[in-house]
Amino acid sequence: MNSGTARREESKADGAVAKVGAKCHVEATRSGTAVSLVIVGEVDLSCMKRFRELLTRWTADELDDLVIDLRAVTFIDSTGLVLLLRADTIAREEGFQLHVVRSPTEIVRAVFEVSGVDTLLPLCDTPPALV
Repeated sequence: MNSGTARREESKADGAVAKVGAKCHVEATRSGTAVSLVIVGEVDLSCMKRFRELLTRWTADELDDLVIDLRAVTFIDSTGLVLLLRADTIAREEGFQLHVVRSPTEIVRAVFEVSGVDTLLPLCDTPPALV
């Protein structure tokens, strides 16, 4: 299995953990009409296909809020930025709120700033309190 292929996916009662790429996985949970995707590791080409599939699956049902938590992301490249911009497009098209929680990692913040994506996405420092 190559690094771009999903390794496994485990279902839980309230969410799922998916190994998205060689150095990236996503923990997904749903609470009512809110979904939280916590991304851990490196967001790059190796996780593009599976992240898109997860995004499509978790946004298919009625949704008011989608939180993408990047606090555990250690690296992101242009592919990762495209994935986040795609999530923003889906949110606009489907009419739900997107919240992207910033990574504290300096290189990740620099990529956002240099690319200008920090001005395009709804960024926050902590996840919103969603009931």
